[in-house]
Amino acid sequence: GPSYKQIACDWSGNKISVIDSVNNAVHSSKDGSHTWTLQTTSGSSGGAELGLSMSLDGRLQYATFATVGTYSLLVPEWKNANFTDSSLNPLHDTTCSTTSQYMVAIGNYGSSVAYSNDYGFTWNKSDASDANTYTCLAASPSGEYVVVGFQGTTSGVMYSSNYGVNYTIVSTGLDF
Repeated sequence: GPSYKQIACDWSGNKISVIDSVNNAVHSSKDGSHTWTLQTTSGSSGGAELGLSMSLDGRLQYATFATVGTYSLLVPEWKNANFTDSSLNPLHDTTCSTTSQYMVAIGNYGSSVAYSNDYGFTWNKSDASDANTYTCLAASPSGEYVVVGFQGTTSGVMYSSNYGVNYTIVSTGLDF
């Protein structure tokens, strides 16, 4: 049967999406989980899920699959994302602004940080060092401010004040 490992919802709790990691599919509800719809995620069969996120208003859902790339859903159509650097793919642990225009994600199994300013359709590599392993992230409602946790020679937190493009290490010696 299905195995639901990732879940995301809008601010009201009415729009909910889950990834079925056994069948590599996304199921969505628009009525607080009373009814569910299988979302068509072109090419997602055969790829393990890596992440799921949703904008606060529920207009944008973002799912990533390991072997097939990343898909954005501007309900009801999934579209492939474009990567300015192919080494960013696949993405996981996405976070976004309230409107979802600005998004940040951990790329390539933790080895990079990517950003998008077009609702997740185009992804660019940030200036975060490739020497670290990135483990967690969060963005402010505007998307302008982003924090990212990392491990490496030292562990800590990086901070961006320009939508995830550039980062400064603000804390070290933390253990994630």
